[in-house]
Amino acid sequence: MFLRICIFSCIILGALSIPVVWKDCGSKTGGIKSVDVTPCGAQPCVLKHNSNVTMKVQFVANAMSKTLTSVVHGIIAGVPVPFPIPNPDGCKSNVTCPVKSGDMNTYSNVLFVNPSYPKLKLVVKWELKDDSTNDMFCFVIPVSIGD
Repeated sequence: MFLRICIFSCIILGALSIPVVWKDCGSKTGGIKSVDVTPCGAQPCVLKHNSNVTMKVQFVANAMSKTLTSVVHGIIAGVPVPFPIPNPDGCKSNVTCPVKSGDMNTYSNVLFVNPSYPKLKLVVKWELKDDSTNDMFCFVIPVSIGD
């Protein structure tokens, strides 16, 4: 019985998260190893109203930085629209600062999808900036906001 529960749990958890296809958009002082969006059962990831979405990025720092700042934009019809996030401090997003060259890090941030957001398809651009405002990482992913 325990084995059945474990197998069922693995199937359910696997359905909530698939490997996300992302594109690097100019990482300068770091290198992205993986991007994970949970929940995301298919691409484009559907960000459901009134729910939380977790973004996790594994990256290797190629330079030292005492601070890290997240900058997020929604690109709608080619126009980048700033998207304020509740926790832009990358050092409070599961990353221990200062980061050092060669360090493997896992950045994690949880976003609430407000019910007031319009239903639409867009591209999310997520940057993590270092002390010199260079991109420690930068990626874009297509998403859809809806119910």
